[in-house]
Amino acid sequence: MFDSPHSGMSRKVVAKVLDDWFVSGVYVDRTGRPSRNYMAYVAELGKVVRVVVSMDDSTIVNAFQDRNATVAWREGNRAYFERRFEDVEVREWG
Repeated sequence: MFDSPHSGMSRKVVAKVLDDWFVSGVYVDRTGRPSRNYMAYVAELGKVVRVVVSMDDSTIVNAFQDRNATVAWREGNRAYFERRFEDVEVREWG
């Protein structure tokens, strides 16, 4: 993942999201492949960052600033996360 990271992503940012996530859930892509997704607001970036992890938690698949999740979080729109992800867990909100 860190061979060609998305803008603003670093090991430190990924670790912060995995430690401080406020929402996690399973996302199933178009091909039917599930992944565990963790989201946290990263103040240094001013955005919600999503870290995508394999279902067995052994591999970080991707990490990026999630514009739609940022808007939903700022608007207090929990329904966005419940529509987009399965098995949603809310740890901390706001």
